[in-house]
Amino acid sequence: MPASLRASAGGCAVALTNVRGPPVALTICGRPVKRVVPFLPPPPGVAVGAALSTVGGQATLCFNCADGTHDAYALVGAAVAHWERLRAAAGE
Repeated sequence: MPASLRASAGGCAVALTNVRGPPVALTICGRPVKRVVPFLPPPPGVAVGAALSTVGGQATLCFNCADGTHDAYALVGAAVAHWERLRAAAGE
């Protein structure tokens, strides 16, 4: 692994990214794409990779946890609970 990558990830607990897609639904050969799932493997030394993709007005959040992550299920549960609070506040 390049030293620059190793140094840039030092001290981080979570790597985050947003994969913004088009505001319209996608198709492949005329068939609708049902979901776009983002993927961000955590860099070396980072416990969690979290990626958000938005396509056609739909958002998908994906977590990838390194081996030994303290409690990945608690992290995802807390994220889902927060997401639901945001949706409720937005009136959805």
